[in-house]
Amino acid sequence: RRVFGINAGTEEAGDKVTIQRRDVGDGYSLSWLEAKLTTGGTYIIENFGGSNTDVTIEVSSIDIASVPGVAHVRVYANNHLSPVPTPPNITTVIPSPTPSTVSSPTPSTV
Repeated sequence: RRVFGINAGTEEAGDKVTIQRRDVGDGYSLSWLEAKLTTGGTYIIENFGGSNTDVTIEVSSIDIASVPGVAHVRVYANNHLSPVPTPPNITTVIPSPTPSTVSSPTPSTV
């Protein structure tokens, strides 16, 4: 196990691909940990963005020997490798370079 860089100090899901969920909106918001994936792990988001499209996230590999560590992840819709539709009103926010020091109001159960 190597928790390094952005994962430094991580107590949960270090060196894993994590899937988080948050409410729609702009700016900072609470988020919920949905899954912690290792190589071969998958997570399905049913009815992505309110559509009839199921989106699968699949971890092909995680290489923690390289610097920086690299995860190869496939994202596909309805069991086909194809572009995933962008749900309306979703904004991607670049994560901060340092971990948050604010405690979560409820612990994760995943």
